[in-house]
Amino acid sequence: MRNKILQIAGAAVLAAGMTFAQTGTSPAPNPPAGHTRSFHRRPMFDRLARRLNLTDAQRQQAKGIFQGMRAQAQPVRAQLRQSHVALMDAAVAGKSTDELNQIAQAQASQAAQLSVLRAQAFGKFYSILTPAQQQEFQTMRSNMQARHAAHVSGQTANN
Repeated sequence: MRNKILQIAGAAVLAAGMTFAQTGTSPAPNPPAGHTRSFHRRPMFDRLARRLNLTDAQRQQAKGIFQGMRAQAQPVRAQLRQSHVALMDAAVAGKSTDELNQIAQAQASQAAQLSVLRAQAFGKFYSILTPAQQQEFQTMRSNMQARHAAHVSGQTANN
């Protein structure tokens, strides 16, 4: 039981770290040799919109959906940051496992709230796509999942 709770706490800390990494405001890195700067600076949404051939109306709807999600997520991200600091402070202070677990549970709940907000926004976005665009999106998603699985299995084989 204690091991399971520590696993959950570790997952919450990892999720928080990934959330912070995603919300950072660091400048775009210099592109590797042979790559154009515009590709690396172009927002992911613009690439997706172009790949799915979104109409101007769909682009506006999608931007509104995702801006609304970001506005709703901002207070949750702030709470998550505070929980992360509290967890690290508690760890440094030598707090008990039970106290660390309480803070980690709060983090897990906040990370889950962010996941729900993202899923809801995606559902709204997906609903504005035409059937052909939905099919293209599913193809893109399948390809991405296959690349990820190949990458993960390659890492596992190397370890």
